[in-house]
Parts: sequence; C-alpha cells; structure tokens
Amino acid sequence: MLSAAGAECTTANEDIKTAKTLESRDLKREYELARTVERCIQRAVGQARNIAGSVDASNYVAVNALLEPYVVKAGQDVQEAKANLDFTELSWGLGFGASYSFEDAIEKASIVNGVVRVEEDQTLHTRVLLEFHRFFWTGETDKKLRWGTGPFLALAAGTGDTVLGVGLGWMWGLKSADPADSEGFSVGIGVMLDDDVKTLGDGFEENQPPPPSETTVRFEEKSRPAAILFVTRTF
Repeated sequence: MLSAAGAECTTANEDIKTAKTLESRDLKREYELARTVERCIQRAVGQARNIAGSVDASNYVAVNALLEPYVVKAGQDVQEAKANLDFTELSWGLGFGASYSFEDAIEKASIVNGVVRVEEDQTLHTRVLLEFHRFFWTGETDKKLRWGTGPFLALAAGTGDTVLGVGLGWMWGLKSADPADSEGFSVGIGVMLDDDVKTLGDGFEENQPPPPSETTVRFEEKSRPAAILFVTRTF
C-alpha cells in the first residue's frame, strides 16, 4: 500500500513539473495535480505513522519528524496552485481613475457680453468604477511576482441605482507569487460609453456669439464615448 501511494505521488509530481514547463500552462490541472500529491502523501504518511506506532512510541516520533516536512510542503504547493488559479478567475474590484471624452462635456455655461462662455467643463472627469476582469494570460517574473492580463467590464455608478456609464477594455495586473499575500495592483485602459452627457445645444459654440434671438445657453444630453484609464488595488 505504501508503494502504491508513493508511486501515485511520484507520477503526479512529475506531471506537475511537466505542466509547469509548458508554454501554455493549465493552472486548473496544476491545482488538481497538487491536490492529488497532497492526498497521496497524507495517505502514505498516515500509513507509515501507523506502522511505526505499532512498534513503539519512539519509532512513531522519529517517523513523524522525518515525514512531516513532506506533508507541510504538499500543503504549501496546493495553496500556491490555488492562488495561481484564483488569479485567473473572474474577479472584481473598485477602480479609481479618469476619463477623457471624445467630445465636449460641458456642465455649465452662460452668455457674457454676447459670447458663450464655458464655466464648467467635464471633458476630463475623475471616476470611481466597479470593474470585473479575468486574466486569461499569466506568468511569473524573476522577482517572484505574478502577472496577468485580460479583458475587463466596468460600471460607473450614479446616484441611487442608476448607472452613468459602461466601459470595456484591457487590464494588466501584478501581485506577489506568495499565496499568503493577497495584495495586488492592476491598471485598466479602455473605452466608456457615458449616458446623458451634458453639452452645448445646437448652434452654440464656446467663445462664439449665440444663435440669433437666443438669450440663454441651451444644453442637450446624449450618450458619448470617452477614453478611460484607472487603477485597482486589491487586498
């Protein structure tokens, strides 16, 4: 029985080494193999402890001290494989950044001495976003940092239950390869479609006279695209 468990461990361990050398790594399979190694080591170590304990207590203590590091190492390998897999799964976070509208986004303007003057321009707009991302491509740097890249979907929330805009784009993330360290940092860049952006109405242009007979500035609201850049910190 011990030899069967040992053989299973050896096979799974070799499979893990092979999987980690592949250009396109299957992190889910690596996690499953790590769990297989952990289970068979626990089984083999448990059997060895029982055999040693049936002889005398000193043998049990000696065998336990000899084999316990293998159990600990197997558990650490499972944690690392699980952390790597989780890094590629669908995740969410709060993003902070800015957007730049491809068209004018004017919140406030008035007519001064016969000329349209913009008083508040939100073409460049700070953002707080709820983002969802998934890293389809990942790797590890020489400094034991895990990187990932993949698409994201972002929502810009308004007051109440309203959504001011929806964004799509690409994200790059970086975190420690240590499974016990969950802190990470990501950067996203993409395009956001803002709903009901306020701007000057037809016929009104900044620093130009208003249309004939117009005495106040008219505004219009419509959906407009904007470029967006934001960062996300995870803990």
